Amino acid sequence: MKSARELSTQALQIARENNFKDSGAGVAAFEALLEAEVGNFGQARERAATSLALSRKRTNLPAIAVALALTGDSKQAQGIVDELKRRYPVDTVANSVFIPCAQALLESNRGDSARGIQALQPAIRYELGPVYFFLPIYVRGLIYLHARRGQEAAAEFQRILNYRALGAIAPAYALSHVGLARAYALTGDSAKSRKAYQDFFALWKDAEPDVPILKEAKAEYAKLQYILIRSPELPDAGTDGEEKSRGHRPTRLISDIQAKFPPIRAHLNPLPGVGPMPRFVCMILLLVATALAQDASTGAIRGSVFDSTGGRIHGASVALVNAATGIRYGVITDSEGRFAFDLLPPGEYSARAEAAGMSPQIAPNLRVEVGGVSDLEFKLAIAGTKEIVTVSGEQPLVETQPSAVSSLIDERAINELPLNGRRYTDLALLTPGVTQDPRGLTSGSNGDLAFGGIRGYQSSYLVDGGDNNNAFFSQARGRYRAPYQFSNEVVQEFRVSSNTYGAELGRAGGAVVNVVTKSGSNQIHGTDFYYLRDSTFAARNPFMNFKPHDQQQQFGMTLGGPIRRNRAFFFAGFDQHIFHIPAVVRFLNGSSVVTPLATLNPAFPGDYEPSDQALVFATATQLSRQTGTYPASMLGNAGFLKLDISLSQHNHLSARLSTSRYYGHNNVFLDTASPLTNYGVSENGEEDVYT
Repeated sequence: MKSARELSTQALQIARENNFKDSGAGVAAFEALLEAEVGNFGQARERAATSLALSRKRTNLPAIAVALALTGDSKQAQGIVDELKRRYPVDTVANSVFIPCAQALLESNRGDSARGIQALQPAIRYELGPVYFFLPIYVRGLIYLHARRGQEAAAEFQRILNYRALGAIAPAYALSHVGLARAYALTGDSAKSRKAYQDFFALWKDAEPDVPILKEAKAEYAKLQYILIRSPELPDAGTDGEEKSRGHRPTRLISDIQAKFPPIRAHLNPLPGVGPMPRFVCMILLLVATALAQDASTGAIRGSVFDSTGGRIHGASVALVNAATGIRYGVITDSEGRFAFDLLPPGEYSARAEAAGMSPQIAPNLRVEVGGVSDLEFKLAIAGTKEIVTVSGEQPLVETQPSAVSSLIDERAINELPLNGRRYTDLALLTPGVTQDPRGLTSGSNGDLAFGGIRGYQSSYLVDGGDNNNAFFSQARGRYRAPYQFSNEVVQEFRVSSNTYGAELGRAGGAVVNVVTKSGSNQIHGTDFYYLRDSTFAARNPFMNFKPHDQQQQFGMTLGGPIRRNRAFFFAGFDQHIFHIPAVVRFLNGSSVVTPLATLNPAFPGDYEPSDQALVFATATQLSRQTGTYPASMLGNAGFLKLDISLSQHNHLSARLSTSRYYGHNNVFLDTASPLTNYGVSENGEEDVYT
């Protein structure tokens, strides 16, 4: 590398002295590409800037686009790709080799490996040519590594190593040994991985030790050696360098390597063991441990791709797009033509399947439900013309799972069905076998729901995959004292599973209420509402000889939209309700006479002086005379904020903050939907409930 840099510097000096700017720019551009390939990203950007300062022609722009894409400078690389397409639309080298390579790297850096592989299709005819060497094949191998697809990556790198024409002088030839070693490590074949590392070290025995790709390879090889020493089931290498690879069982450390091999932008994802993990990262991982069962709050689409004869298509590209957010997901079908999209947020999607020599097919309006797994099939026809087949209404999604006894309450039901008090969990009563829990304090109040005769506190509530139960009482957070924790307006849908549900839903002996909250989309949208219930518009309560003031107000708003289109979104909501309710204390057993408490339950059996006993009885009698009406009021606030960020095709971050406070005056154990209670209260009874 040092000698190459010196020669490049001399060539640039000669070009400047003789005003050969285009030639000098080309030299600097290909040096930038070389530096990027070996991991010297800073040097690559510097040489790219030098090249662009000299010229912006077809002699340097193609190599710079690929170099910058390798370094992770996606914005500048995409700009150069667009410039090449605009200025040189018929340039074969640019449009059939370098632009596909750069675009493929950009798609992979965005997390869409399927689109990256598809972008390389125009370069297939030029692969292994004596001029263009192995760049498209090498890039395809890198993308497969990025997607953790070891077998496919190994096949691409092996193609390069099998070609022995001008390949040995190309940088990608030597680097393919490293790619092959990493690919075998991903498949768990430590013997072949070790052999590939050794071949690379033999080729680069005279290289400077500070070259990043060489340092990374040595660190990876050292870890592999440690694994081989510690694992007796892995045979050591023979004298001829050959190792038996069958039957090798990946150890824990091999699994660790499989999980963390660097993507294309290696500087953004170092290998395990290079440095200590910051303590705050460990703390964050511990804090979110209870939300790891994300399959509980998501859905899935799985299926197969066939040709017109019913044969399964291997290597077909299947892309899925969320209609609301524009977030893309991409996969490649396996050897049996199957694909799977798991952990999908509930919502509307469209899918597209395509393969080489086949007409693409689109399946729009696909619905993903919380906890649901649906099957989708594509049948691709041989391409006669460039046409896209759209399947509409002919191939509905078939839900193959879950087998649990469950009911889905979707957004339409939440928005349109009438609810007294606007408590969304009341809609669970639409599920067969669900009743209001008739026990004691919760009778007819905000309390638990009984599923299949099992007490309400045996149920479980999940919100966005996280536990949302009261830790002490094992009931919904807020228990029966809080009407609800979330406004109807922020709930997208929920599923009530009352029997034979999967282990991912947890510990409940009764049912599981699995709630998914709303997220923002690419469109700014919001709602506002106001509900008024006033005694002015109501008849007199039959238990009273007058009509007291009774007023209930509920109002709020929501707002959601993009922070950055197709990448980051927000959704916020606020709900407040104000109740002023006259409560009636009923007579016991229908009696019209107030019964002293001392008569029902004497506090003293006669062990005390009659005068003291009479004093206590008199006080108790006065306490029970609070029959009739008294004012009860409640003020409730519920706030909600949710942020969603798409980090890559397979990594999404969601953060939710919800808070509620309910302050009640004279309404302890009071059902706000009914003005009747069996419990006498004091004139200053107050209660605060926070969630």
